[in-house]
Amino acid sequence: MPLDDGLLASLPDVTGVVRRGETVLVTGNTNALNAVTSVLARNQVVAQHLRVEQASLEDACLALTDHHATSASE
Repeated sequence: MPLDDGLLASLPDVTGVVRRGETVLVTGNTNALNAVTSVLARNQVVAQHLRVEQASLEDACLALTDHHATSASE
């Protein structure tokens, strides 16, 4: 059963939902995993593959630096 992306996006712990074909990339805070898996279970949706990635300090620094550089150039 497909799940409406809006249901995931409406979760307070989720900051983004991007669908790429049959893959759904969900980003959020540290509680997002629990929130997403709870919604999937309540809607009887079984994830075929579930991968959790945590940004490294370097990823966060690059994201902040890139955001700052983009903001400064506008």
